[in-house]
Amino acid sequence: MNVSADNTSSQEPGEITSPIFYFFPICIKCLSLDEEYQASKIIALQMLAKMCLRFDYLKLPPTHLTHFYNILHKTLTSTETEYNKPLVATLVRHSTLLFGLDLPGSTLFIMDAINAVTAVLNLKSNHVVTVPRVEATTLLASLVSFPNHFGAIEVLSQSSSNSTIKADHFKDLVLAVLLDGGRKEPAGIARCVALSSLGIFLVEEMLSKNKHPKFRDTVNVLLVSLRFNTELVARVACDMLLLLSYFVPELTEYEPTFPAKIVSTIVASLHNHISQTSKEDNLHVVESIMFCLLQWCMNLSLDDLVKKDAQGASLIGKVFKILQVVSTGEVKKIQKANPEFSQEYDLESMMSVAACTNSPMKSLYHSSEEDEEAEESSVTAAAKFVMRHLVNLISNFPSDVNSSRTFTSLQECHDLDISATEMCKDIFDSPNLQMFVFNKSTLLTVMEMQKRDISWPIGSSTIPSSTARILVRDLTGRYSANATMIYENRQAGPTTIKRSFSHTNISENLFDSSECGVINNTINNPLPSSNDQLDKMLRHIAESSPECQLQPGEPLDVPVEMTDDVTSYLEEQVKTTAAQHEQVEINLSSEQKTDFRLTVGRERAPQYSPTTLPYTLCRQLLNQMGYLSWETRHRIHLLKKTEKLLRELKHLDMQSCRETHKFAVIYVANGQEDKHSILSNSTGSSSFEEFVCGLGWEVDLTTHEGFMGGLQKNKSNGATAPYYCTSTLEVMYHVSTRMPSETEEDRHKKLRHIGNDEIHVVWSEHYRTYRRGIIPTDFANVIIIIYPLECGLYRIQIDKKPEVPFFGPLFDGAIVSKKSLPVLIRCTAVNASRIHRLTLPHFKPFFQVRMVCLDRIVKVCRMDTTFETFTAGVYAPSLADQDYLPLAAASLETEQAVEADINDSSKSRDVAKKSWPFLRS
Repeated sequence: MNVSADNTSSQEPGEITSPIFYFFPICIKCLSLDEEYQASKIIALQMLAKMCLRFDYLKLPPTHLTHFYNILHKTLTSTETEYNKPLVATLVRHSTLLFGLDLPGSTLFIMDAINAVTAVLNLKSNHVVTVPRVEATTLLASLVSFPNHFGAIEVLSQSSSNSTIKADHFKDLVLAVLLDGGRKEPAGIARCVALSSLGIFLVEEMLSKNKHPKFRDTVNVLLVSLRFNTELVARVACDMLLLLSYFVPELTEYEPTFPAKIVSTIVASLHNHISQTSKEDNLHVVESIMFCLLQWCMNLSLDDLVKKDAQGASLIGKVFKILQVVSTGEVKKIQKANPEFSQEYDLESMMSVAACTNSPMKSLYHSSEEDEEAEESSVTAAAKFVMRHLVNLISNFPSDVNSSRTFTSLQECHDLDISATEMCKDIFDSPNLQMFVFNKSTLLTVMEMQKRDISWPIGSSTIPSSTARILVRDLTGRYSANATMIYENRQAGPTTIKRSFSHTNISENLFDSSECGVINNTINNPLPSSNDQLDKMLRHIAESSPECQLQPGEPLDVPVEMTDDVTSYLEEQVKTTAAQHEQVEINLSSEQKTDFRLTVGRERAPQYSPTTLPYTLCRQLLNQMGYLSWETRHRIHLLKKTEKLLRELKHLDMQSCRETHKFAVIYVANGQEDKHSILSNSTGSSSFEEFVCGLGWEVDLTTHEGFMGGLQKNKSNGATAPYYCTSTLEVMYHVSTRMPSETEEDRHKKLRHIGNDEIHVVWSEHYRTYRRGIIPTDFANVIIIIYPLECGLYRIQIDKKPEVPFFGPLFDGAIVSKKSLPVLIRCTAVNASRIHRLTLPHFKPFFQVRMVCLDRIVKVCRMDTTFETFTAGVYAPSLADQDYLPLAAASLETEQAVEADINDSSKSRDVAKKSWPFLRS
């Protein structure tokens, strides 16, 4: 192989006389034997196919290739006689690489291959064990990308003359066979290959902006296959539908209602699987369908989700309804959904999948009946996770910060009046922090912070003196929210009334219109001004109420004429008496001001004064949210603030909130076939770099907040790396050309990261097939190898360990275009990683791990207290831990003893629960 013994260098191949040149003429002569030597002819065809259809630097001479093409054309077109059918089947079995090796003129045999594959797949059922159904389907599926890439192609006809086949007709011929295989193919792996090729076809069509007439039928086949009772087929169909969820805009352009119909049909398929309670494997498919449904809902717009149909049901309502059924197991309480697509396909004509693969097709999650209870827990946890994920992140992902973080980075130690900068036991001593468990599934930390430099865009005209913060931990992550009391609108402002009453001159202020608003000085016919208040009042009465005038048109403030009986002496006496009386009133008013017994205290509005009691705002908030009511007492409990709780919280916060994967991406240049040369590559070809850019986006490792995949922030593994994420998924790529490779230590670090990855993606520009042992590792359970072809397409080779089941959308022998390569590689690598993890005996999904952590905290740290002790813990968190908990424990022991005595009879137990409500909590 021209590789040194220590696997550190590659050498140019020398002049070697291949055995092909010795055996080739013998095989050609063997094919001219009589019919009685059919077995010999079959062996000769096998040898010819293996010699000619191989990826090697040894190219066949034109004369040898011409002889092989002649035999290939004659054999593939001789499908009419029974004698030649075994020969055709043999050639099809060993010709899966016919169109993936860039052989000159190989596209001439496209029609021959389509006709031969159709003949092989139409053989009777008694040939199902010997007929190469998987290889035939693979050969035809490799042609899916050809019509859009080549357009019209010249092919050979039956008479060996050339004819041109148009792209649309070519596409129809290939698609017809694949659709029929997706509907009726009895071999499990062959049907999976057909479904995967249909998924590739849909991606190629959407990226090429084509609208093939069979587009809807192709989606229909995938949706119907989702209802299969065979786990492998249903899972592959689910993976293809999950792939389509990333192309919602293109599907909406094809037909506006198309995505909504797909989601409705997935809901119906989910109901179908949960209804089949007798089938154990259905539990595993249900989980995949729920996450497929989650991704569709996340990619759809909110308007499409809340839009109601003719029956008045919204799409999101259907989704939550079926998820609630899965989480509770109450299947009978929901009506069976009507799928939007046809179901008239053969769902039961499935042969045993184990007969088509070496992989053990037991449960992909668990391997024994002892884990049956754990299976149900995983499905229940998945349903709860999907529901909460939709509530928290639908139309809220990505956030305004970045997409690499879906949860808050805040913890209890932040912004609290303690010196700790990380989670420690000191936070439990704070009088402004209390921790609760709600509904046995959600952890609440309610803490109160004093006024800080916080911006309040709306609300009160003054910044509040304290702020309440709620930290929520559940299946989907950790979230935080701040709250404060707001009593007014800042823009409107408070309405204040100012009044001032003077005791200096009562007579002047008694009827002051500016204060009481009774007398209005703006009269239509004003009289001469007068300082007498009585004249002002009479003038106002005459103007506002004319019926009160003594004579029509005469004002009331006109002085009365003096009569003859009143002399000037009497007039002076009256004036003197009035002046004396006024002076007496003034003196009396002055004396009353200083006599506290005669003064009346003025009522004043209460003034704001900041409270000094801790946890006041949080207590008000908990009460207003209904957590302190008697009716919700059984749903919320205090947590024991112990070292155990602190360790469990740290462990819970370390668990991922999304599915994480790390993939190795390796560049192999031409002539490289050893470890040292490959790991020394610091750059790749332009095509490779363009492919890497399509896998994800580049992130700065020093500031990246998401999944790191084992890479360090100190640039020891490079400054940047490709990264991809959705609301439920994170992928970090270990690209060999991004990591330092100057020294032996750098190459050792690179090998350590790449070698520990379970999935390897290899871009090989070498002239020979990539070998598994080039990068020595015990991992690399799946290697996805990409071979660029001279025609502009890319051939895919899947090298997986025997225990790894089939996965898609790319399969061994697939040929795809440049546009669809990155997205198909990413989805294939993710599916390969998932399927490998599910074969591990003790594997648990990330959401189930979080549920186990939450359940352990609830079980160990939940404080079962009486209502009085609970409310006391809310009123004074720090005092509750010191003073109330010993009393609560003693009280609880007394209550448990009383309950044990009552359990002797059911009647007395019912009476006791009525008399002691805390027993119900």
